[in-house]
Amino acid sequence: MNHMLVIDIGSSQITAAVAEITDARRIVVRGLGRARSGGLKQGVVIQIDSVVEALVRAVAEANQMAGTKLSDPWSLSVDPICLDKIFQARSC
Repeated sequence: MNHMLVIDIGSSQITAAVAEITDARRIVVRGLGRARSGGLKQGVVIQIDSVVEALVRAVAEANQMAGTKLSDPWSLSVDPICLDKIFQARSC
């Protein structure tokens, strides 16, 4: 059984999904997590701690629903922002 973590980082909320790729090559969503984030404004990080906390909450919720412990995203959908700033909490 193969699972993947997919994350969408929007200006007001972060969504994470855990999906299973079946032997029949179908994708089945097993877990979904959402967390509101006030840390982005028009694609610019204004409060890094808020973004990181929302990201952690959304991934934890998706993992709990799916019964997994994934942490490395397979795919990201992001507003035009600097990913290093989100994942490493440092300036670009």
